[in-house]
Amino acid sequence: MKNDLSAILEKVQALSGISSRKNETEEQAILRGLDVIEKKAGEEQIIMQNCEARVNSILNVLMSFAKLDYSRKTEISNSLDYIDALAVGINMLGEELKGSTVSLHE
Repeated sequence: MKNDLSAILEKVQALSGISSRKNETEEQAILRGLDVIEKKAGEEQIIMQNCEARVNSILNVLMSFAKLDYSRKTEISNSLDYIDALAVGINMLGEELKGSTVSLHE
């Protein structure tokens, strides 16, 4: 049983980034590490949901462009990440398409 707990503790430490504290049992360290892992997983889930919503918003703007509606813009978040870079490019594309469409009608 002792070896099993030690092996579990090693894996939990590797996944959570915790280290054993003085006077802490292996069981206590495992539980603390699992709490850290659970918190990280929850944060990752929130990030993924946010990314999914942002990508869906971009897809909706692109669908509008396909219907020749260039009035829509993608929202730029405060993250300034790769999704925002894509959103900026989509907004620029919309402006270029709008300008091209107007000049064709003139």
